[in-house]
Amino acid sequence: MKQPLITLQGLLLDATSVALIGPDLEPERADHLILRVDSVMLDDQAPHPIPPETIYVPFDPRLAAHDLLWHVGDRLAVTGRAAIRHRYNRAALRQAQGLRQREVERIAAVTRAAAVKNGPEVPGLARLVATYQREHQPLARLQTALAALPWSRHDQLSKLVRAQNTIHRRTNQAMAALLQRVGVLAGVTRIRTIGVTFFPETAPSVRMPPDLLARPKARAALVKLLITEAAALRAAGHLPDERDHRPAGLRPAQSLQP
Repeated sequence: MKQPLITLQGLLLDATSVALIGPDLEPERADHLILRVDSVMLDDQAPHPIPPETIYVPFDPRLAAHDLLWHVGDRLAVTGRAAIRHRYNRAALRQAQGLRQREVERIAAVTRAAAVKNGPEVPGLARLVATYQREHQPLARLQTALAALPWSRHDQLSKLVRAQNTIHRRTNQAMAALLQRVGVLAGVTRIRTIGVTFFPETAPSVRMPPDLLARPKARAALVKLLITEAAALRAAGHLPDERDHRPAGLRPAQSLQP
């Protein structure tokens, strides 16, 4: 299910290029802002305090006001969707991929077994299971498709869904023990600067070219500017030490209530 859009407010602490693992268990390296959020905007459009939490926000220059690069130390309001990603670790990723593969095989096996118990052959089931195994489709998609088939014994379908969910839950629990969760605000639609603080170490303002997305070297240089600025501000004591702002896992949107 798609998370709702939420607006979080917080302090821009740093930037980074980091490899994160998505729901498909494929690592992807991308540039991110590091934001320490401390409030959420609710329907009344007023900020409500939440326990401080550090998250990654995708670096998207198209969202900067007047094409000006943000400054470390700025206070930002960011609108997007709360998401969980995992920090890349090659050994842990291989183990997680093995767990997911075994989950797919077990779910396919219990699905075929349930079809046998149903009695008459369930038309289309073999094709659905084959597609699920081949494409590693989300379990929810498989279950929706299974529910649309003409089962003669609906109790078998109910038992099957419970068995599938149990396998999926146990796999996720095992994967959570392997992979380090990090919080990300994905699908960002807006970034507003709502507070500006200048220090002697603050870098001069930099204008970002409109075609920055098509210029990887220029984009990397701007991320490096933010990283350098953050290091200078930390060294001067204006920001928390880096050990205090490593993203550790954003809670689901429904728990981001004051």
